[in-house]
Amino acid sequence: MTRSVISVCVALAGLGLAWSVVPAAEEAAKDEEAASLAEAFTGGEVHGSFRWRFENVDDDAVPRSGQASTLRSTLSFRTKPFRGVGLFVEFEDVTDVGWSDEHANAGWQDLSNGVTDRPTIADPAVTQLNQGFLAFRRGGTELRVGRQEILLDNVRFVGNVGWRQNHQSFDAARLTTDAIPRTRLTLAWVRNVNQITGRRVDMGSLLANASVTLAEGHAVTAYLYDLDYDTLVALSTRTLGLRYTGGAAVTDSGRLQWDLELADQQDSGDNPGPVDAGYRRAALTWKASRWSAGAGWEVLEGAPGSGAFRTPLATLHAWNGWADKFLATPPNGLVDLFVHVGGKLGDVSVKAVWHDFSSDSASIDYGTELDLVASWKASWGQTFAVKAALYDADAFSSDTTKLWVFTGWSF
Repeated sequence: MTRSVISVCVALAGLGLAWSVVPAAEEAAKDEEAASLAEAFTGGEVHGSFRWRFENVDDDAVPRSGQASTLRSTLSFRTKPFRGVGLFVEFEDVTDVGWSDEHANAGWQDLSNGVTDRPTIADPAVTQLNQGFLAFRRGGTELRVGRQEILLDNVRFVGNVGWRQNHQSFDAARLTTDAIPRTRLTLAWVRNVNQITGRRVDMGSLLANASVTLAEGHAVTAYLYDLDYDTLVALSTRTLGLRYTGGAAVTDSGRLQWDLELADQQDSGDNPGPVDAGYRRAALTWKASRWSAGAGWEVLEGAPGSGAFRTPLATLHAWNGWADKFLATPPNGLVDLFVHVGGKLGDVSVKAVWHDFSSDSASIDYGTELDLVASWKASWGQTFAVKAALYDADAFSSDTTKLWVFTGWSF
C-alpha cells in the first residue's frame, strides 16, 4: 500500500472517529444561533484591520538598498450560525504607499514589479479574497470547507505567514474537535496553497495533528503532514513528529518552561530526489513577572544524498532569524543556537534574540544574527513598533541589515 493511500485511510478513519464521539445532546452554543437565515446575516459581525509598514533592507549581495511602504487592509464578515452552519468571508488588500519601484516585491507573474537590482521585500500589491469558508459545527466539533488560514501549534510546520502583508491561506476541508477528553484533534485535506507572492500552488495534502493535555501546563502533540505537490514536486514530503511542552513554578514569581520536539521527514508523492532527514528542537525559558530569558537549539538535518529537512507551509519568519536568510534549509542542513531576553520597560515591550547558525553536516559556520524589537500599544488599541535584524555572514549568504517601522489597528 502506498504512502498516499495510507494517508487517505488515516484521514477517513480520523474523520469517522471525530464525528462518532460527538455527543447527541444539544449544542453548547445553541442559544447563540440565529432563529432564521435572515437573522444569521443581520446578526452577523463585521471586523476590519489596518497595518502599515515601512521596511528597509541593505544586503551586501545587491548593488542598491531596498525600501517599501505598504498598507494591509482587511474587511471580514461572520454570520451567526443557523442550524449549526455559519459563513465567514475576509477580503484583503495590499497597497504600495511609496517606494514601489525601490524593492523587488516577489510578486507572482503579473503581480511582480519587475525590479531586479534591489533586495526582495515580499509584499506584492494585491486585492483578493483571503478567506471564504462554510463552517459546520456540532458540539465541540467543527468542519470548515473553503479558503481559510490554518495555524497549527507554534506554526513551525503550518501557518499563515502572518508577518507578510499578504497572508498565506489554504483551499481545504478542515475538521477540528475537542470532543475527546483532554484532546484536540485537527484533520485537514488541502487542495491548494495561496502563497504570499500571489501564486496558487496545487497539491493534495493531508495535515493531521493531535494534542493531548497530560496535566495543567503539560501537553504532547503528535502530527503527520503528508505533502503531495502537483508541480513543486521536490517539496513533496511526509513528516511524522512529536512535541512536548511543559513547565514548572520554581519560585513565587518565576516559572521554567520547556519545549522539546522530534520529527522525521521522508520523500513522498512524485518527489524526484531522496529525502531522509530529521528535526530536533530543545528550548528552555525562564519567565518572571515582567521579564523572560531563555536559550534553545534547533536542528534541521541535511546532507548531500539524503536531502534537507524542509517546512514549506510554515510561518518561516518566526524561525531562524528575522533577516529571513534560512527560509529554505541549506543542502548541508541547519543548526540554530539561540538565546533571547525580553520584557517590559514601562509600557514598552522589548525583546532581543541572538542566533549562531552552522551546518548540520560538513562543519560550516554560516553566520550570526542579532534581532531586536520594541512595541507599544496605545489605550485605543493601536500598536506601534520598530524592529531590526542584523545578519553577519561567515560562509553563507551575505551581510544583511533590515529595519521595520510599523503600526496596526483593528476593529
